[in-house]
Amino acid sequence: MSINKISVCTVSMNRLHHIRETLPANIAENINYPDIEFVLLDYNSSDGLEEWVRSNMMTYIDAGILKYYRTTEPVYFQLSHSRNMVTMLSSGDILCMMDGDNYAGAGYAHWINSIFAEKGKNAIVSAFFRKNVMYSDTCGKLSFHRDLLASVRGYDESFIDYGMEDRDLVVRLQKAGGI
Repeated sequence: MSINKISVCTVSMNRLHHIRETLPANIAENINYPDIEFVLLDYNSSDGLEEWVRSNMMTYIDAGILKYYRTTEPVYFQLSHSRNMVTMLSSGDILCMMDGDNYAGAGYAHWINSIFAEKGKNAIVSAFFRKNVMYSDTCGKLSFHRDLLASVRGYDESFIDYGMEDRDLVVRLQKAGGI
């Protein structure tokens, strides 16, 4: 089975209370995947996220496992914009969007890779597709190939509220050939 580079992408604006629980667990449970990066975009948090990352996650940053970025421009959280930003900051072939309160689960990266090895670049792993879902807690998680995302030009930044941006993206990914 081929090994795809996987980027686990998370955005946080004032969700340190979640990130300090989920991020170390997600890394620990998937660090054995041979080509993985965790990309955390601090979307102008004011809750001490940057200080916590610098105090607790430097080992992973130094090892290239965690990429940490911070923007100070947004005043309000813009989900689609922040997700487009984090995907541009990542370098993986497979992009796994993961909300700050989501646990990946042990072996998640291996499982995601197996889906793409079987179905190819057009695979979409989402709670909207029960046939591709092994884990019951997939809400807040969405995985797709970078090329498929580029073909639909990313998330639609006209969406303001939560939830519909993922459904819209999945529909557009399907129309572009996603399965």
